[in-house]
Amino acid sequence: MTNSHAGPRFAVATLGCRLNQAESDELERKLAAAGLVPVEPEDSADIYVVNTCTVTHIADRKARHLIRHLKRLNPAAVVVATGCYAQVAPGELSSMPEVDLVVPNRQKDLLPEIILRAWEERFGPVLPRLQDVAAGACTWVDRPGRARALLKIQDGCNYVCAFCIVPRARGRHRSVPVPELVERVRAFAAEGFDEVVLTGVCIGAYGLEWDGRPHLYDLVRTLLEETPVRRIRFSSIDPADFDLRLLDLYPSGRLCRHFHLPLQSGSDAVLRRMRRRYTAGQYRELVEAIRSRIPGAFIAADVIVGFPGESEADFEATFDLCRELGFAGLHVFRYSPRPGTLAARFPDQVPEPVKRARSERLIALAEELAAAFRASQLGATLEVVVDGPAQCGPSGTWWEGLSDNYLRVHFPASGAVVGRIRRVRITGIDGDLLLAEPV
Repeated sequence: MTNSHAGPRFAVATLGCRLNQAESDELERKLAAAGLVPVEPEDSADIYVVNTCTVTHIADRKARHLIRHLKRLNPAAVVVATGCYAQVAPGELSSMPEVDLVVPNRQKDLLPEIILRAWEERFGPVLPRLQDVAAGACTWVDRPGRARALLKIQDGCNYVCAFCIVPRARGRHRSVPVPELVERVRAFAAEGFDEVVLTGVCIGAYGLEWDGRPHLYDLVRTLLEETPVRRIRFSSIDPADFDLRLLDLYPSGRLCRHFHLPLQSGSDAVLRRMRRRYTAGQYRELVEAIRSRIPGAFIAADVIVGFPGESEADFEATFDLCRELGFAGLHVFRYSPRPGTLAARFPDQVPEPVKRARSERLIALAEELAAAFRASQLGATLEVVVDGPAQCGPSGTWWEGLSDNYLRVHFPASGAVVGRIRRVRITGIDGDLLLAEPV
């Protein structure tokens, strides 16, 4: 142990989605409340927790690589593997000599107790503070550059898309009660966060297990009415779950104009094979409804190319729809079979060279569309949450922030505070960044 006068040092390394990051943040809070000392993953920690992702085989490989890297930093450290990879393939992780504990998602809520028990069995008591964890006596673990709070509002998924392993990794849908979320958002605001991001696996289906009440709309309306938080951002929302009543709440000025709506394909035939719950036409109508009511909205999509059976005509339908809708952000993925999913057994797998060529065309289109959206914001006045010092200009005088419509902005300022909102006017473009002046 690196410091005999304090609790053991711990680091949480997170792979994958915002939901994983939200859970890692909560784990940090609880371990710090129990007397452990948080450090960065690259520091020499006594305990490493790796919160894994398993959305693709590449994600699995990244997790194994990271575990080996962290163990090399401190061969005596206790290494705990958790997250979706630990849920889906615990045997693969437990067979690694670098791993001391494998904790699947279904036991994630018990992680603080499991970690402390494992440490104390090996090295003796930490501090008599485990009761604080159970009581929830936790404060935010300060991290340089941490600008927004992530709030987990639900977990799990009841839908079974043919390509997706997440339902197996996360289980059935379950939502966090509204009163608990209200208290958490109030606490985040008191801790100095101007922006809270609502995250989960299927946040658009919030309240599904309660006969559809309350919906995500009801939750957001309550947060706007009962908390002082200045800005709420949504993570990904499935198009089939998007409640158009959410748009009625935007006149408050406190909801981010940022919509991440996974498309996956612009071909109805492919969407049916994927077991998606909407058509290309319905998706188009949703995007048009948002654009008509929310000027300057950043609309992003995910697309999978080379799904089994995807013909050239199917791909062209996807390409044409993406170009028509003019996404501000487009995430392109080449399909790869995931063991345990329906699509892994489908015939008519698309050859890798074809997938690569289709991916390259869509990525080029994505760059073109993103540049056009950035250009459309010249002269606009935006509110940005300060992320930290910018890597340009004299030290301490230029800052980087994220606008409500999800654009990276650099601007000069004195006395900027990470996590707080600043108003700026967009004056120029530098590659993927916007340049601005304070208003």
